[in-house]
Amino acid sequence: MTANSINYRDTFFEFPDLTKIHGEPDSESLYKIRNELRANAKSVYSNLSDGAHGHIALVMTATQYALVSNMAFVRPVHPGTLLIPPATTAAQAQVLREHHKEQLRLFREVEGVEKALIQQIIKSVEAPYLAAIRDHVSNSLTGTVQQILDYLQTAYDQISPQMLEDREQELRNLSYNPRLPIDVVFNAVEDYIDFAELALQPMSQRQSISKAYIVINKTRRFKSAITE
Repeated sequence: MTANSINYRDTFFEFPDLTKIHGEPDSESLYKIRNELRANAKSVYSNLSDGAHGHIALVMTATQYALVSNMAFVRPVHPGTLLIPPATTAAQAQVLREHHKEQLRLFREVEGVEKALIQQIIKSVEAPYLAAIRDHVSNSLTGTVQQILDYLQTAYDQISPQMLEDREQELRNLSYNPRLPIDVVFNAVEDYIDFAELALQPMSQRQSISKAYIVINKTRRFKSAITE
């Protein structure tokens, strides 16, 4: 089965259908489908980075991805036509063929996952709100998943400072029960980081760690372990 023939939506995606946005998108509805798209992208394995986050980099900025992985996700380019130089041995030629085949597979895989995600956006967002980024010749949306989401956020709803402040207050008020998985805290912090990014106030890794530290430290249960 080739990458082009894989039905990523039905085979891998956690959310086969994104939450439908009725009427003009707003910050909450865009935030929700962005998170659903991330879950879907992560569900398809990729070895282009550290192997732990699938294709989630397709729905994140480089800054956001750097907060979840120390290894960059380098998007593959089309390898072009296979060229085997004269005087290449049979063994060397086979190595070149296998390398070219793998590079082509990776390129098609990323393209296939992204196209599946874009199709989900098209079904979730009503056509008039995507018209400005639709190519009139090919009748397809222009840009990557991240670029399409950035356009929607910029065109239809900006997150106000008050909305960001409200989210930060929710994080400050979070009471963590040590009996629960620590991911409760990490997910809450990551949600706030995402919201801050949409508000054009991106956070550094040090800032994000500080947010998590404050929430965990309120339990008074971890002492020196919290520093680690």
